[in-house]
Amino acid sequence: MKTYLLVCIFFFSAFFATAQRTEFFPLDIMVSAKMETNIFEVPFSEKTPFYTVCLNLENSDLELADFLIRFSKDGQQWDDWKPFQKDIHGDENKKISNLLYADADQKYYQIQNLKKNDLYIRLDLFNPAISNVSLSNNTIQREDCKHPPFKNRKDWCTTCTPGGSVITTVTHLVVHHSAGVNESSDWDAVVRGIWNYHVNSRGWDDIGYNWLVAPNGTLYEGRHDNIQGAHYCGKNGHTMGTCMMGNYMEIPAKDTAMATLIKLLAWKADVNNIDPLGSSNHPATGGNLKNIIGHRDGCSTSCPGDKFYPVLHSFVKPAVDDLISNKCKDDGTDPDPDPDPDPDPEDDFYQGPFKMQPTLVKREIKFYSGRKIIHPISVHIVNMVGQVVLTKTFTGKYDYFEGKVNVKYLPAGIYYVRLVYGRNEKEFKFAKI
Repeated sequence: MKTYLLVCIFFFSAFFATAQRTEFFPLDIMVSAKMETNIFEVPFSEKTPFYTVCLNLENSDLELADFLIRFSKDGQQWDDWKPFQKDIHGDENKKISNLLYADADQKYYQIQNLKKNDLYIRLDLFNPAISNVSLSNNTIQREDCKHPPFKNRKDWCTTCTPGGSVITTVTHLVVHHSAGVNESSDWDAVVRGIWNYHVNSRGWDDIGYNWLVAPNGTLYEGRHDNIQGAHYCGKNGHTMGTCMMGNYMEIPAKDTAMATLIKLLAWKADVNNIDPLGSSNHPATGGNLKNIIGHRDGCSTSCPGDKFYPVLHSFVKPAVDDLISNKCKDDGTDPDPDPDPDPDPEDDFYQGPFKMQPTLVKREIKFYSGRKIIHPISVHIVNMVGQVVLTKTFTGKYDYFEGKVNVKYLPAGIYYVRLVYGRNEKEFKFAKI
């Protein structure tokens, strides 16, 4: 009896005129028990920045671990064997791999069949085409927080028909990573590849996420706002799914992407009156969840990555809360420092007396204290590699202290602030955009 498996290969090819020339080729070939015969040429005709591969073992008694793949430019010199791993965003019972990426000039691929018997393979070939370089400036204005500029559906794909029709009231914001490539010359093509993977390989009615953020900070519209997605292990009701494109298991997300994510979450939290630091009932789960969560907070997965997940809770959520508190003015204007006019003398330094605003910064950061200040205050700004890049000292005595530090000329990035007051220190963190 023949055993069938599905290997899905999506190709990214050239863009001509104003529409993407996408192509889809389903092929049936045989993978032999003799590995040397399992060399295939990728049959695309257009120029392409890269292509992706996935393995689908639905309706089969085989496992993803039974197969390996590698790529070559000439069919002679090969890169390392790569395993097919389970897709972290899909149904845990479905045997569909994540996407593997190959360079455009790797025109040959070879499959190693560890089962040692002849198998029939179905190959799905998809070419989403190289993208336009134009950037839309679509925005949505609601309440105080303005939606960050984004590329809408027609910007990133003229042929990817929107699906999904279930309207949901969003109460929880779920953040993912794609577990894909961290570098690309064409992020529009990456989004089209994810769309094709979700629709033509997984059988969903649309791309699973409501929004996607590229490492360069570009925001992409997935499913329309308030349309129920397919991203949270079957408990998608009342959620908005945002995908940070890239793999953040071993490297951190880029500052540009985090800045866009913070603005997007602040916009939605402000519009729907969601407390970024709070928890509430999630009807689809039947229990309380934090209002902003990572995929792993409710599902058996490593998503959104070991290097990004802690930052989501320790930095992104407070930054979202801070941005909303400042009415989404990321330059620190119109602050509400809420000083303590009658502090408890038993409070130690680490519960006060200083506050810093904002945490998402364009021009300046501000420090406040509602307590009487009698010692000099030194502010040291340190970059992510531990270098002190800016120092400022405030002298004098204050009944109420307000100090400003201009960071306009610092490069974009994440910075730590070490505030020294007498013999005590306190640390803050902010993102310069």
